[in-house]
Amino acid sequence: MKLYVPYTEIQPHTKMVLTGFDYTPVQMKTDTSYIKYFQDRWREGESFINCEHDVVFWCGAVAELERCPYHWCAFGLQESDSFKDGRTASFNLMLFSDTFIELYPDIWDEVLEERIKGSTDYPLWHGLDYLLTKIMREKYYIYCHQHYPYIINANPIRHDVEVCL
Repeated sequence: MKLYVPYTEIQPHTKMVLTGFDYTPVQMKTDTSYIKYFQDRWREGESFINCEHDVVFWCGAVAELERCPYHWCAFGLQESDSFKDGRTASFNLMLFSDTFIELYPDIWDEVLEERIKGSTDYPLWHGLDYLLTKIMREKYYIYCHQHYPYIINANPIRHDVEVCL
């Protein structure tokens, strides 16, 4: 299964946990790059795992996603409890199966439409995971399957958390 890492800057801790993986880095150059990245994956129609550029996952997490029988699943973030109540499944380490892609071929058009209706105070890429989760829950009654244990976000810009490995 393909592993993609969309990035503006792959964090050192993330590079470390990606050691030994065959992954494809995809640079996010513009405000629209992230949604275009997902649209490109949908056009390809193949199962894939999205790993954001600032996460640290535990050994075996990617293999667990690859073995999972669910079509849409992810790991929650240690510092966030939003996944627990089904509100937001984060893109941090998320699997999209080919079946999921086939069942929801226009989901990124729906997400983009929702995003454009929303606040213009944020960049276009902001909150796409929230919107995907919201649309799947409210329109299709589908929840992302959650894996444990949690992973962590290692972006020093976003958190006052020191990552110790």
